[in-house]
Amino acid sequence: RCLLDHGFHVYLLEWLPAETAAENGLAENGLAECAEAISECVAMISSRHAGTKAFVMGHSLGGTLAAIFAASEPDSIPGLVLL
Repeated sequence: RCLLDHGFHVYLLEWLPAETAAENGLAENGLAECAEAISECVAMISSRHAGTKAFVMGHSLGGTLAAIFAASEPDSIPGLVLL
């Protein structure tokens, strides 16, 4: 909320436990699919904001996945925040 109050655009990517995903008819994702999902989101955000690169922030498992993504595609983001 604080970031929104300061004029930042905030996007969320939710990681669902395998059981929850299955209950909702979603495929279970591995590490490669998670990195691809982050990459697609970063590209979409950049295209929506005139090519501006998005910072990525991750918490807990999302932080681990964000760190892996940042290490594999370092030129696609200007920075990484891990909580």
